[in-house]
Amino acid sequence: MALQLIEIKDYSLAPIGRGWGLRNFECTISEGDVIYIEGDRFDDTHLFLRALAALEKPLEGVFYYRGQALDFSDYRKLLPYKRRIGYMSADSALLSNRTIGENIMWQRYYLEGRKSLEMDDEVLYLCRIFGIEDKLDLRPSQVFRDEVRAAIIIRELIKGAEILLVEPAREMMSRAHYESAVQLTKEYLSKKVTAVFSYSSEPFVREAATKMVRIVEGKLEVIALK
Repeated sequence: MALQLIEIKDYSLAPIGRGWGLRNFECTISEGDVIYIEGDRFDDTHLFLRALAALEKPLEGVFYYRGQALDFSDYRKLLPYKRRIGYMSADSALLSNRTIGENIMWQRYYLEGRKSLEMDDEVLYLCRIFGIEDKLDLRPSQVFRDEVRAAIIIRELIKGAEILLVEPAREMMSRAHYESAVQLTKEYLSKKVTAVFSYSSEPFVREAATKMVRIVEGKLEVIALK
């Protein structure tokens, strides 16, 4: 039986943007789950993804990670969980006062206590795939938007996250960069990574999915597919 990573119980979230908010829902995510989200309002699917990243404090309910309840009273208490999450969304950002390379290595250097920003073969491989290996000494404001997005993807992938939370951003990336992101996603799914996708129309995501989350008028339903 797969290990349960996340259990959300009796959860409610205030609306954002033009969404309904989410009311009194439950959801579990286990190792190896691949989930895609669809709904009637983008803001509500985005809200659910943010909730999984512990970026939204609930109005009520409990969020368990590996059986332990998360404490939303202090942001610092959420950091151990956030380090295990790879969050790639439209609202993900880079630090404007750091170079692209420093941003990519932020997790390893500042949070894992490594003494060097030297990139290993894995990181350099990912930089080459996205064609940003010659942009690592530049600031985010000095590169194109899709190159910023590529750096965010690399930063999150090298964290060694237990769960990937992905909001496809075809409109934010060039075709070449988007295709690179798709290829990498396929590679990670082949390794049985746990992942949640919001509004993904890619057939390979739906084929790999073990669950679907449907959100309509603020009501969330989890549907088992496999």
